[in-house]
Amino acid sequence: MSAEFIKLGYVENPLTWKQISDICLVKACTLTGNGHLPEVNKKFSVATEDEKDKKAYSTKKATINFPNNSSTLTNEAKAIINKQFADIAKTNAGARIRIEGNTDGTGSAERNKTLSLERAQAVADYLVKEFGFDKNRFIVKGNGSKNAIEAGSKGSDEQYRCTEFQLIKE
Repeated sequence: MSAEFIKLGYVENPLTWKQISDICLVKACTLTGNGHLPEVNKKFSVATEDEKDKKAYSTKKATINFPNNSSTLTNEAKAIINKQFADIAKTNAGARIRIEGNTDGTGSAERNKTLSLERAQAVADYLVKEFGFDKNRFIVKGNGSKNAIEAGSKGSDEQYRCTEFQLIKE
């Protein structure tokens, strides 16, 4: 809004939100009851078979490049997870998250299925270790090269070497 106020000529040097906000009212509030507990305290049980295939209400695709035939997260991959997904997971603290690993069409179907699952698990393990998320919050799935094959992609294709993060409502 400050850019708009400057453009309209209402102000020359607008104050930042931090300079004008007064949090004393928030600090003075005393909320009681389970409806006011923070979502971060939510404990997840191990996902049931029904929950594993439940429809996602939001999907975020992130291209995370792994070394060939590896599920080791590089520093670049960790930065992508931090930048593109960690805040979404924090903001939606009450949602279960399905992490789906995918591969391109290179290699055998069996190896791609295993590798995509290992890669998705590496991402989940990183989120648990780095951000302290409940490990039971994550549903890990390996699609192998299924999506690449269905799209008609053959061989090496970076757009299919990706991980999808899906928010699942409980």
